Amino acid sequence: QIAGLTDSDPNKFLLNPIIRIIKCYSVKDICKKRLELKKYMDKLELDNWFFNGGGTGSILSTCKEDSITEVTIGSGILHSTLFDKYDSITSNPAFCYGLRVTRIPEHGYVTCQSGGFIASGSIGPDKAPSVFLPKGLSTVSDEGFGEVQTPLKIDDKSLRLGLGDIVLVRPAKSGEIAEHFSEYLLVEDGVIVGRPKTYRGFNMVFY
Repeated sequence: QIAGLTDSDPNKFLLNPIIRIIKCYSVKDICKKRLELKKYMDKLELDNWFFNGGGTGSILSTCKEDSITEVTIGSGILHSTLFDKYDSITSNPAFCYGLRVTRIPEHGYVTCQSGGFIASGSIGPDKAPSVFLPKGLSTVSDEGFGEVQTPLKIDDKSLRLGLGDIVLVRPAKSGEIAEHFSEYLLVEDGVIVGRPKTYRGFNMVFY
């Protein structure tokens, strides 16, 4: 209700102020309950216990709570598209993945291999990836991002894409992507400066 609800979504502009009010009351309520829980834990006199307040979407309010000993974030580290739609999040996008053009079915369209990495949670348009670069591309409404292929419409008539070209895409969340790729490429000033492995890269599976 706090971390999981976007409140600056351009497609829900009528709901945004209502959601912010709900969040305001929810933050006060959870803060009170966490404080009561901390007082109870203190009475137990346990050693080395911690109180985690996770969630990228609620990190700013959680950091203000005296009862919390640590905060954690997941997708927010890489700032996937979901976090463009939070009023309180001011970080910059830092992550995308590439889809290779494998077919040109007709003039004005290209088809990329794979791409259907849908984010977890309730199903909706906000959980689908979105084209980042090059500008001037849009998904086809009756197919979207697919498991096998992703057809894209070329809206910018000056844009030229050929077989093998790369289309950069931003995911709605970051975690699912780590199940499909074995490493991240860290890029600084156009140069690859590191290749950290994902948990797939470490041959780890969590389901």
